[in-house]
Amino acid sequence: MAEELGVHYILEGSVRREGNHVRVNAQLIDAIDGHHLWAERYDGEMSGVFGLQDRVIGQIVSTLSVKLTSAERSVAAVPETTNPQAYDSLLRGWDHLRRDSEAETATASDFFQKAIVLDPNYSRAYASLAAANWRTSILSWDFYRRETASKNLIRNLAKAMEKPTPLAYAISAQVLAQQGRYDEAFTAIDRAMKLAPNDPDNHVGLARILNAKGRATEAEQQARLAMRFDPHPSRATLRMLAVSFFSQGKYVEAVDTFERVIGKKSDLRADYATLIASYGHLGRTDGIQTLIDQYNTLAMSFLGDPLTVQESAYDWYGSAFSYHRPYITRLQEGLRKAGLPEGAGTDLALDDYVKFMALTKGELSVDRTIKIDVTEAKALLARGVPFIDVRASLNYDNGHIPKAINLSLVTGLSKESLAMVGGKEGEVAFYCQGKSCTYAAYASAKAIAWGYTHIYYFAGGFLEWDDEGYPLVIEVKR
Repeated sequence: MAEELGVHYILEGSVRREGNHVRVNAQLIDAIDGHHLWAERYDGEMSGVFGLQDRVIGQIVSTLSVKLTSAERSVAAVPETTNPQAYDSLLRGWDHLRRDSEAETATASDFFQKAIVLDPNYSRAYASLAAANWRTSILSWDFYRRETASKNLIRNLAKAMEKPTPLAYAISAQVLAQQGRYDEAFTAIDRAMKLAPNDPDNHVGLARILNAKGRATEAEQQARLAMRFDPHPSRATLRMLAVSFFSQGKYVEAVDTFERVIGKKSDLRADYATLIASYGHLGRTDGIQTLIDQYNTLAMSFLGDPLTVQESAYDWYGSAFSYHRPYITRLQEGLRKAGLPEGAGTDLALDDYVKFMALTKGELSVDRTIKIDVTEAKALLARGVPFIDVRASLNYDNGHIPKAINLSLVTGLSKESLAMVGGKEGEVAFYCQGKSCTYAAYASAKAIAWGYTHIYYFAGGFLEWDDEGYPLVIEVKR
């Protein structure tokens, strides 16, 4: 075991809990020569579990004569919480969060919220809830959940940063990277790493930022370090290693690793899309249709569009706007080689219209358009300005703004279909699900590239309209 893990010492033992009583059996082994350095049994009550924990840790530190840094001593000296039930709830939440799925993330959030109820000053619980919010805000394909999670993320992360833990810095780094603020993101993740250098999640977080900045070789090293610290890697760790392989053109390794990710029953469409692209680059055809069917089944479950080449440039493990463009190009080329359709409106290359877009602190803007709020949207609709809903048709049918025309950005919006709505001198408004859905921005930019001169970009979209209680139309399919 020591050889496999590359370690000198091994701590093994068990914890038995019966009612309020806790018994810990532990032994520390010098794995090089096989000697037991010590073995001990600890008994205590749940009300004193933190003292019990300190005794075990103190014994290990003393036996190994470990010297802690000042940062480590300061973290160890301040208890996270004095409420054992809150601590227990937090640990239960992390057990679910590490399973890395929509349902498990929701369950984890419930446990973190319970921990906060038990201890309203529990900083790590707020940071943990922010971690769950962050996962949902970028990886969920349900844009309503994304929107709600994004709002909760801001609130919970702010609370966590009042008494910042390594986790709070780590989540802050991911939020900053998603906003395109990479220098600040590297500073935040560096703080997390200094406080908790052996936390595998920190290395995964750093790998994610490095990949987004086009530094996949370094990202691979960080993902491997995470696996060094956690020999039973989570799906998130394997995913980041697979993305690092793919981004470097190591397609065989990417396929092997992505197949492990999907073997753990991934519910992320990007995993399937990137595996399909890897197959495409390798010239493999076996299994591609099965993967496409799995992707499209997931898409339909969230009322989304089927897989196309162009959509991969919009949403690859969260918004892809500020992601290293050559990696996105690699993804699209692989999908193309695998035989995937391009999608609608692809007479324009990506660079033809993203040049009109800008990302400022997480919010997209589009040059030569007018960004409107919900009140302005209502007024424009009242005077007859056509509104184009760029969501998938299934999502549109589930509820849309009255008189809105459905032209999915992915499969329906083209130069020809837009011309049927109105001329280039006429007014047109675009909307999507909400602020977490970037598709209306891309649609607006496409319209500008096609020569339209009076474009309104309604970023708040369907959810903001619905929140105001304005009327909706629900299509009933028979």
